[in-house]
Amino acid sequence: MKLLLRGGDRLRSALRRFTLLQRFAVTSLAVFVLIGLGTAQQVGSAMQSSALKAAESAAFDSLQGPLVNHLHPWELHRAMSGWRLAQFDRLVRSDVLTHRIVVVKVWNPQGQVVYSTDRSIVGKRFPIEDDVAQALAGHDFANVSNLSAEENQADRRFGQLMQVYIPIRFGNGPVVGAFEIYETYGPLAAQIADLQHITYLVIGGGLLLLYLLLFGIVRAGSRTIIRQQGQLQAEQARLEASYSETIMSLAAAVDARDSQTESHSKRVTALATRLAEHIGIDEESLRGLRDGAELHDIGKIGVPDAVLRKPGPLTEQEWELMRRHPVIGYEMIKNISFLQDALPVIRHHHERWDGEGYPDRLSGEDIPLAARIFALADAFDAMTSDRPYRRGLSTQEALLRITADAGSHFDPLLAFAFVLMMSREHTETVSPPLSSAA
Repeated sequence: MKLLLRGGDRLRSALRRFTLLQRFAVTSLAVFVLIGLGTAQQVGSAMQSSALKAAESAAFDSLQGPLVNHLHPWELHRAMSGWRLAQFDRLVRSDVLTHRIVVVKVWNPQGQVVYSTDRSIVGKRFPIEDDVAQALAGHDFANVSNLSAEENQADRRFGQLMQVYIPIRFGNGPVVGAFEIYETYGPLAAQIADLQHITYLVIGGGLLLLYLLLFGIVRAGSRTIIRQQGQLQAEQARLEASYSETIMSLAAAVDARDSQTESHSKRVTALATRLAEHIGIDEESLRGLRDGAELHDIGKIGVPDAVLRKPGPLTEQEWELMRRHPVIGYEMIKNISFLQDALPVIRHHHERWDGEGYPDRLSGEDIPLAARIFALADAFDAMTSDRPYRRGLSTQEALLRITADAGSHFDPLLAFAFVLMMSREHTETVSPPLSSAA
């Protein structure tokens, strides 16, 4: 059993290395071979059964007229002897025995051999075997025997024989005995074997042709699928490129309206992507983060130019207008199917860890992860970029501010990861916010 299991495991392991078409070829070939062998076996058995039935019919015809008409019911009560035995024996040898029929026996219901071409067993009683019992019960029967029964010792010189059992009736009366005849099986076996070989060739050839036709259809279909898959992938790549160009165009439009943040979207997208890769988020989430980062300020299209382009600090009323841009952006993008993963960043990139952000005042891990990642990149880029009213901070100063705001403005664990990443990328030595993260 263990060997079979190991063999099955090896076969499955080998199949895994095959292409789908190769797996189909191997599996279907094995199935066709098994079907062919099973069909051929069934046909061979049917042919042998048909031959035995034909032998039954021929034996019945050869015995019913020549022998039954020369028997009397009272003769089956005891074994033949003397002149009657000699007379009946001459009849059997002249009219029944041939080069194929080599033995004839007559049984009575008591298990006594009334007549046999082997005179040494005439008059003897033997246990009634199943085959003789079926004939005495009124059933024709035939099989191929190895002559293992006691009464067949002298007949074993003929080799394998076909035994035919026929009930003896007189008119419509009851069964009063049984004929048992032996036919040489060699010639019939040779005929059956020849027919089986022809059958195997026909079945095998037909299945092989069917397999080749089916394999050709599947291979052609596989090539078509592969070609269409390649076309689909190319079309998908073109579509994704179109999506990316659309996103970049929208981001460029936002940057063009706000001269103070020109190229801001590109920089912050690159920085947020690096942080996301640094902490190991999955590819699908990374794509949503990237698209959201490119479009995070798309809502500024709805902010008046007087506010958006103002060179100095904003008033509180102007800040109220500016704080509306995440919701405006969300409403602009929410019905675009391929940008659904970008919505968390667009709407929530100004939320704070302590809940003091906008527009929904989310806090902690209620803020989507992509928005928390982006908030760090956005804040760092804003701090290190020059404005008309101030100079940008150095990397070290900006990271120190992020360290100070970890746990209030920023996710403390992400802040730790961001500072650690930036510390490794810059020559300045900046200590990660261990105390804040804790």
